Amino acid sequence: MIFSFHKRTFSHRLVILMLLTSLLVANQWSHVDASPHSQGPLTQYVQSSDGRVSLLLPDTWTYTDVAASENILTYGESVDAVTGRLNDARGQTGLIVGNGGTIILQNVADYGYTVASTDILKSLMDSVLLQLQNAGGTILEDAQEVEINSGQTIVLAIIATAGEHGYAAVLGSGDTIAIMTATGTPSTWEANRDLLYSIIQNVHIPAEEATTNNSPDEGATGGGTTVVRATDGSLSIAIPTGWSFKDEITDNQIFVFGETGAETENRSVFWISNEQVVVGGSGGLISSRSVEEVGLDLTTTDIESATDTFVGNLGVTVIEPKQALTVNNASGAYVVADWGQQRGYLAFIVFGDTLAIVYISDTPANFETSRNTLLTILESLRMPAEIAAPPTAGTGNPNNNATPSSGGTGLGGVLGSTGNQGTSDIPLPQSLRNEEGTLEVLLPEDWQTYVAPSDEAFVAGGDTIFFASNQVEIGVLRNSGSPTAAGGVIIFFDRILIDTTSSLTPEQILPLLDSPNLTGRSDTQTDTINGNEAIWYEFNQDVPNPTHGYWVVFVFEDKLALMALRTPPSDWEQSGPILEAIFKSVRYNPSGLTGLGSTGGLGGLGETTATPVPLRPGGSTPTPTQLPASPTPTTGSGQLQTTPGGPTPTPTLSSVG
Repeated sequence: MIFSFHKRTFSHRLVILMLLTSLLVANQWSHVDASPHSQGPLTQYVQSSDGRVSLLLPDTWTYTDVAASENILTYGESVDAVTGRLNDARGQTGLIVGNGGTIILQNVADYGYTVASTDILKSLMDSVLLQLQNAGGTILEDAQEVEINSGQTIVLAIIATAGEHGYAAVLGSGDTIAIMTATGTPSTWEANRDLLYSIIQNVHIPAEEATTNNSPDEGATGGGTTVVRATDGSLSIAIPTGWSFKDEITDNQIFVFGETGAETENRSVFWISNEQVVVGGSGGLISSRSVEEVGLDLTTTDIESATDTFVGNLGVTVIEPKQALTVNNASGAYVVADWGQQRGYLAFIVFGDTLAIVYISDTPANFETSRNTLLTILESLRMPAEIAAPPTAGTGNPNNNATPSSGGTGLGGVLGSTGNQGTSDIPLPQSLRNEEGTLEVLLPEDWQTYVAPSDEAFVAGGDTIFFASNQVEIGVLRNSGSPTAAGGVIIFFDRILIDTTSSLTPEQILPLLDSPNLTGRSDTQTDTINGNEAIWYEFNQDVPNPTHGYWVVFVFEDKLALMALRTPPSDWEQSGPILEAIFKSVRYNPSGLTGLGSTGGLGGLGETTATPVPLRPGGSTPTPTQLPASPTPTTGSGQLQTTPGGPTPTPTLSSVG
């Protein structure tokens, strides 16, 4: 495996804000289902007293603004929902109930910067999510860049604790950064997720005047928009809050929406069967088809040219001629067309190898009034979904040690805690991940690394990676010399090589991977580090090579990792905390530490006839291919080998001590 290296721009004053770093314990909650007003439109304008932030809320919701004095604004569907989140944000015991959220404001100068760039927002979110996992929370969806408010980029993730599920966002503009949550309880989250996301979409930093926070134009039906998505994550689109939608992607390759449930259903019936149903009001439909299925070969035909054929096949009356269109870097074209009882935008957009056929419309009498709203909806289409539905099980590391209790904190957390678990004041901005994205180690920015080739690996089929504070020490480590500076090695391999039944405890595994020659040992400690089991001890030996360091074994579900970290005893006061921070930064997730999926580029399209075929009704949805399984590790001369039914040799790490 090849390890990739990423620089994460943390400053020495990086403050890991409290939104996601609370003392997370599993709680027994008793919640009432969301109240009817939770789904209302966003008609209440809220602005912090210092003018740093504004947002839109349902009219019946409430909030508490202490931004000027404490940098906190909390909101929710009830006084209890607000109070619990405020207490939590203050570091006090806060019982999280109902739907709501917290905004914590900071000056970007606190992070050592002058402007809140997207890179800074991403780095901060990485740190916040790491702290969430350190505390036993779960990442349901990894961080994504999302566009809100006509071009503002935020970083958004979906997270969960025992008592709180929802969105975590990092926003910034100018010299201000905001960490925001918009959450419900486990029993209310799914029903209210679109409302909560629409609240995030309508946040402004600095505050926007109330008169500009209403509908996009006079044709809109209410304040704010809500991003809705197909269940399979193939598409999302922002529609006015309060509209209805219906996902038929799996069965009929369409996704429909409208002002009312009836108008949504009528659009579905019309597209699928071409029945002469009454289609009134504003709404739309999206048909998702593979470019190969419709006979579109983009190597010989561009989408603008193909649009003429598509429009002709659908038999509509063109009111306004074809226009080129770009939606989130995807190319397309549209016409304004009458289709029976409706007039609107008929668009054809290519997202990778998928063709989106979109008709967003109103009655001919109302089209001019609503056309700006309809075009805004069209431009919000994303394939795949901007925010996909969360998976059945979280991809983060769950809380392994939580115990039920009658109360506890939520996602408000411990504002002001920094860095990594155990030695939180040590900045580790260099992220070292394996090719699969399942294992991560954080290092100081100027440290050097060396990924051993297969013939140098301690374990055949595994990974051996050296790291040190300078390049010379890398060579010392590789050649088993006495330490001249801080450094170490991590060995990552299949657990079955040591523990054939994957049933041994950390205490049972340590003797199999221990180095018996190390002296001056501390008591052995068993920990949960970033959601995974680890067992470790400190050593400080005088002979034969004076060495001070840590010996650490991580016991993962299907893998093991051995870390040996060391430095000269004279350097321990300075480098010891760094070495501890390094081993306590290790994260592992067999499902991957990266995002939940991505879309390919514009290549890889099938070579078929350049003449598009008729577009309705739909065909079958292509079945995605699966990646082959990882190869089985092999053993070789000089490497750690397993002997069926016999003892397992211990690796020799003479370079450590």
